[in-house]
Amino acid sequence: MHLLMKALIGLVVALAIVSGLLIATSNSQMVDVDLVLISFSSILGAVIAGAFSVGVLVGLAVVIIVMLLSSFKLGFKERELQTVRKELDNLRALGVKGFHE
Repeated sequence: MHLLMKALIGLVVALAIVSGLLIATSNSQMVDVDLVLISFSSILGAVIAGAFSVGVLVGLAVVIIVMLLSSFKLGFKERELQTVRKELDNLRALGVKGFHE
């Protein structure tokens, strides 16, 4: 039962870190390197703070997985956005009306 409580506390810590990172990065255009640095600094901060238990380690593993998945997702969206911008530039070059900045 004690181990279950530690795991729940670790998941709450992980959710707090992930939600804080998502709020911090939602309004800005950060590159993947910045996102990875933020995630590793939050993990390092949790370890330095003395939160070195099984539950927090499980929570930090969740944070690492979420951050890696979100960095891949951000990279895909950036490539997609560049493709759309290139297509819009091509349409503007052809003189198609209705595609203004």
